[in-house]
Amino acid sequence: MVRCESIGWLEAKQIMRQVFWIAGLLLLGSHDISSFPMTQEAGEQEKRPGSSKDILVSTRKFERAVNGNAIVRNRCRVQGKDIEIEETAEVIKTDGCKLVVRARKVTRPADVRAIDSPAEEGKTSSLDHRSTDDQKQSANGPQEIEFIVYADLSELTTPVLVETQKFGQCEAGGAGVLKVSSRSEPGKAMQVIRRSEANGTTKEHEGVKQTRRDLSLFFSVPAAAEKARKALQLAVKSCGGNEWPDEDDLP
Repeated sequence: MVRCESIGWLEAKQIMRQVFWIAGLLLLGSHDISSFPMTQEAGEQEKRPGSSKDILVSTRKFERAVNGNAIVRNRCRVQGKDIEIEETAEVIKTDGCKLVVRARKVTRPADVRAIDSPAEEGKTSSLDHRSTDDQKQSANGPQEIEFIVYADLSELTTPVLVETQKFGQCEAGGAGVLKVSSRSEPGKAMQVIRRSEANGTTKEHEGVKQTRRDLSLFFSVPAAAEKARKALQLAVKSCGGNEWPDEDDLP
């Protein structure tokens, strides 16, 4: 009787050891599994854009920095005639991180005041959308060209840059032309609609579809340009925009 009780006790101890061993494995496994999603979630949180409130505040700040301040005037010489080019930009619509920017370029005959530098005679503007054809037509009378830019701030990059622009055949008053720009991520592009009398379109027509790889705005006052740069950089970061990759990382 004693022997049977001893055997039963030994079997019970072995069973209890197995139970504790299995329980320990389950506890260890549950700890590892539960910690993985938390780590993954923390990583995703770093990449996640700001809250809806942060995005709204930053985009509104950028809108205020641009509207009424993004304006430049250039005086240019085209085929021996002086013309004035005025370019303005404004944010006309915001929807979360998506913006619609309208830029206008108006060219008109300028008051007679020649730009007498022969070295400038053969140069053209470095602005990609200010073509020589547009300038030739402006010498014959006022003309307006409109660009509607559809930008997604989450697809733009930092840092946002401020650069001084110099154009052949043209001179700008004050501090000159200051370009505030943010480049699109590699492989991304913004849709642009160009409307003008030159290509037979009006505001009621669809216009010519183009693409751009940067959001660029032009200012003539350094303080206004810097304010817009900071506001755009904040908005891009709030929307989860990435830093511009190093040259070695570009595709």
